[in-house]
Order: sequence, then C-alpha cells, then structure tokens
Amino acid sequence: MAQQPPPTYVFTGDRRRIEPYVYAYTMHCKGRWCGRRPDEVFGTEFKMNPPAYYEEALRDGRITVNDALWDGQSTLQQGDVIRHLAHRHEPPVPKGPIRVVGLTENALAVDKPPGLPMHPCGSYHHNTLTSLLREDFTTRSFVCADGVDWAEAQRAARQGLRQVHRLDRLTSGLVIFARSASAARTLCEDIGQGRTQKTYIARVRGCFPDDAPVLRPEKRPRNAELADGSWRIDGDWVEVSCSLRTASHRDGVCECAPDAEDAKAARTKFRLVRKLSDGTSIVECRPQTGRTHQIRLHLQFLNHPIANDPCYGGELGFAGSSLVDDAPPSSSEVLDPTGPRRPGESDADFVRRKCARCASKLDVIDASEERASCVFLHARSYAGPGWAFATVEPAWAAE
Repeated sequence: MAQQPPPTYVFTGDRRRIEPYVYAYTMHCKGRWCGRRPDEVFGTEFKMNPPAYYEEALRDGRITVNDALWDGQSTLQQGDVIRHLAHRHEPPVPKGPIRVVGLTENALAVDKPPGLPMHPCGSYHHNTLTSLLREDFTTRSFVCADGVDWAEAQRAARQGLRQVHRLDRLTSGLVIFARSASAARTLCEDIGQGRTQKTYIARVRGCFPDDAPVLRPEKRPRNAELADGSWRIDGDWVEVSCSLRTASHRDGVCECAPDAEDAKAARTKFRLVRKLSDGTSIVECRPQTGRTHQIRLHLQFLNHPIANDPCYGGELGFAGSSLVDDAPPSSSEVLDPTGPRRPGESDADFVRRKCARCASKLDVIDASEERASCVFLHARSYAGPGWAFATVEPAWAAE
C-alpha cells in the first residue's frame, strides 16, 4: 500500500471524529505463536472480531503472512511477518480545543480533556493527544493561555515533543511534554525520583473522610513509616500506604494488595477541600509514588471512591449517552461485504467494501468507551526544581 494519507477530521456536536480509513496492522510472530495456525492465533488473541471474520480475511488476503496468502495449513514460525488490512473506525473524542497552559524553552504543558487518550492504543490512533499535537496543532484544536506565544507553541509541537508522564484516558488535567531529549531526561528524573510535587483534585463519594475504614487507622508515631495496608490522619491530611498490583492486564484493572509479593508500594496524601450539597466531597490528592490508578484505588481503599469511577466503586452517572454514532456514512457507495474481490480492485477499495460497519450505515461505539468518557479526577499542578505548571479546576469541582 502507498503511504497512508493524513487523517480527515470531522467535527459534529461536541465531538471530534476521524473519517474511517484503511490501516495496515503489521506484527512479527511472537514466541507463543510459533507452531500455531494464524486463524487460531487471531481467533483466540484478537477478540474484537469473531473467528469467522479472521478465517475469511486469511482466505481473501486482508490478512497475509510474509506478504502471501495463507495456504490454510502451515503454522507460524519465528520471523514471520503478519499484516492485517482493516477499515479502521476510531471512537470519537471531545471536540476541544485543548488548552496550552505553559511554554518554556524546555517544556510545553497542556490541559488534557477527559476522554482523550494520551497516545495511540487500542482503537485509537489519530484521536490521541500526542497525534493531535503532531498532526493538527491548529486554532480549531488548540488554544493558548494568556502569556503563551501561539507561534512558538505551534513550532514546538511540530518540531516534536517527548512525553515524560501520562494520564489515563478518563482523567483530565496537566500533561507536560519535553522539547528536547536532555529536557526529557531531567523532567523524567524530577518526576520519577520524587523531586516533583504533584497535585490532583477528585470528587469522591461521601463526606470525606468520615467513611474511612475504622479497623485500619495506623497508630504509629507521626514520623514512623506507615505499615502497608494502613492509613492515618496527620493534621489536615489523610495518609494512605497500600501496595498495588495489576488484577487484569487485558482489562487494564489494578487492585489494592497489601503485602503481596507481586505488588508495588504506593503512598498518597489526601485533604478535604470542600463538601458539596449532593453528598460528595472535593478532595486534594498528592501521590507520593506513581503507580497506575493509584489515586483511584487509594480512594476506594478509604471507602470514598471517585463518585463516577466505572472501575473502582463510583455510583454517579457517566458522561456520554448514546451507543450509536449518528455521523453520516463516509461514502455513498453501495457496499457488498459478502462479495469476493473484483478484478482490478485495489487493496484499499476491497478492504473498504468488506467493512461490515460501513455496510450497516451505523457506527456502533463500544459501550464501555461511550459510557465512561470521564472520571472526576484532574491533574491540577506539577512543580519541580525551578519549574511549575498548573491548570484551572474543572466544572465538576464547583457546587
């Protein structure tokens, strides 16, 4: 295939969409695939499509092994290259614009909206923060805060930025990018080695910290190390020490697992900011370590989960409403997903015609993606040696 053209963005309502496009997934044979048939590998490890889809794609050439049609019998071997041509439908993301909140000679900082992934992953490729910075730093997609020079910010984005930390797709707030390799090393060291004060805010269930587990308060002296799986009150702050581990790699879910051998130590401090009339509380969060889902899990540990967290105990309604994207089909062509390849039909045209989602005239969005487009967790500010960036509070933090 020729080099993929740039994405076509479509803005409808409050969403940014990408016109569906043909994409070549290229992968090298993994060790655990050796000696297995490709239809078996796809059917068991890539469950976003039914096994019948992969069987047909292997027969008609949308999936190839070493650029050749699979013969229906041979097994995969070390060094094999598998290519899967697919018509890619990316989920929509918030329309924006994304706010650039800081710019120095070493870094550019933005306020990431909730629902926007950091980088290409899963169903997302162009609809991600890193891709938008590189491909669409325009006035329709970005806006600069007072004191930030637009032309310089655009130049920095187009010259290439380096990611130094990340936020979950559902989390909003501050994301810092380095403008050079040396700046990236310094910022990564500042953040990773505890030289950075990270401040988040969360809206949690209940009147914080009234519902914290009464059987686990830590009664050691203030200057003593907190035991794993415990918490204590220190002035205005509630300190939590509870190790975390991955509960499901496939689902991206973690869990509190104090004293478990495969868990990693995690510590967070929390402070009540204000109580809201609906029975929730706004809480300031200061993670002392940087584990995945750390703040969300430690709030769940305290029986004050983030109020709308779909994974860790939230109960409030999620953002988003419909499971069907009503954007118009990208083509008026009469599609025939069951027909064989036509004489002279290009790979791109064939893959587009075989797309079942296009043929249905509806763009069905995965329920989990649509139902949970935001959690009430926001990265408010980061401050390190000689540098600091901050964002404004989101609307959900107000009464």
